[in-house]
Amino acid sequence: MTAVATEGKERLGRPFWWLWAGQSLSGLGGTAQSLALPLWVLQVTGSASLTGGAFVVQLLPRVLFSPWAGVLADRFDRRGLSIVLNLVAGAITLVLLLAVSLRNIPLYYVLAVLLGTVSTLSSAVLPSLTPALVPASRLAAADAAQEVTNGAILALGPLLGAAVAVGLGFSGAVAVNAASFVLAALLTLPVPRQKAAVRERRHPFAMLRDGLRSLTGDRLLRTAVLAEAALFASLGAVPQFAVILVGEGGRTGEAGLFVSAMGVGWLTMSASVAKRRNLLNPALMVTAGAALAAPVIGLVVLCAHAGPVWVFLAGLVAGAHNLLFAMPNTLLCQRHADPASLGRVLAFRRSFVVSAQCLSLALVTFLTPVWGVGPVLTAAGIAATVTALPVAVLSLRRASAVTA
Repeated sequence: MTAVATEGKERLGRPFWWLWAGQSLSGLGGTAQSLALPLWVLQVTGSASLTGGAFVVQLLPRVLFSPWAGVLADRFDRRGLSIVLNLVAGAITLVLLLAVSLRNIPLYYVLAVLLGTVSTLSSAVLPSLTPALVPASRLAAADAAQEVTNGAILALGPLLGAAVAVGLGFSGAVAVNAASFVLAALLTLPVPRQKAAVRERRHPFAMLRDGLRSLTGDRLLRTAVLAEAALFASLGAVPQFAVILVGEGGRTGEAGLFVSAMGVGWLTMSASVAKRRNLLNPALMVTAGAALAAPVIGLVVLCAHAGPVWVFLAGLVAGAHNLLFAMPNTLLCQRHADPASLGRVLAFRRSFVVSAQCLSLALVTFLTPVWGVGPVLTAAGIAATVTALPVAVLSLRRASAVTA
């Protein structure tokens, strides 16, 4: 742990906040662009299928390349890697600006995959660098601060993307995102240099194998990530299809209200978690998320058409519930994984979660035309509790044994 982490037991420190600011800025720009450009594809082509493909190409690299993000995060200086990846993302975004100007859809798809790949490679850097910048007693607060930002991005990113696309045009949205990557790289410069976690030169595939063993060989981490993946396999598509359910019959205003309420719920839960410090039990949070899945999704379905007040309440509860199982395993990995393999452990965990989310999207998309949105979401909530709760309880017992 660096000197920064030991100077103040209760302070996150300036280096962390510099890193947080840079990553938050690039995240907001990326989220705004991720909404604006599929709308651009729809405007240019008029094709719903090509527009859907624009969303798919943003998600695909997360499934394919997440494990390699961990190899990079463990093999190189994580601070320098963050700067380089932000600059590369900025360069790709500038070329993307050319594709938008030329209305070249094939080039857009290629560049979207490249940009998604760079974003995926960056995904393991921030959480694996955080333990080196903050004291152990403040890891929960640091992770919660990042999740507060994610909640704000979730709430504000789509609005910003639509506003920029209307005010500056789609090219303007891309240019803003390119600038956000460059600023993120500049904001990361004050962060202290970090030594590579893995000193010896090893074959990347060997590092990948060892990282997977570090995750699956730890009984606590293995069961916790399995419980989380089971939750995402059932609930991964719920936010998107809950918005569809609320917005049925032309209730687009209530759909927007539901999304905003989810962001507020996420933010509120994040702020609450930030105050808990070392008292936070990640395994308990995952267990609570599994136990509450069925009643929370049931509430969403019941309130979907009950009026704006109930829609807002349902979104608030759903957003808070999402954080219960979306955040804690990052903290669990940071506390229990070997620092030398932390990047790979976090990357494999992310890969499992994204794969489970893709499975959920496929299942819900297939079943919705047969059963309807409401029944499918209800079944997803029940399935989440039934499949994930036993594993989550096992992880909670193992966590208690480790801390005993």
